[in-house]
Amino acid sequence: MPNAKETIFELFYKDNYTVPRIAEKLMMDENKVRVYINRLKDEGRIREVGTDGKAKLYTSVSISPVEKLPVPEPALQAENEALKAKLRFMNQFFKDNLDYLFDNKTIQDFVVNHQEFDEVENLCQV
Repeated sequence: MPNAKETIFELFYKDNYTVPRIAEKLMMDENKVRVYINRLKDEGRIREVGTDGKAKLYTSVSISPVEKLPVPEPALQAENEALKAKLRFMNQFFKDNLDYLFDNKTIQDFVVNHQEFDEVENLCQV
């Protein structure tokens, strides 16, 4: 079972959260949640994205396997940056629309029937 910090971090896979919302959802003291939020921010795993009323709103920071690759030769850097930008957009799109995508039978069938998704998942495990 994950510790409290990891449990909090896992919430960000599906949505953006405020400290009060996390505290309520996990039945934790808000001050303890703030401690874990600050640790996750210091580790670069979450970031502030705005506010929800008076409370700060946080989201996860995704580091894709592409960003872990060695820096390419200068001639390929612009092409690599364009690819990274597209992948960041796709990552955010899927994160923002996870519930819709998961509930859509046509999309589920497409993912299940296309081996390319397994290949991408395997690459991400590296």
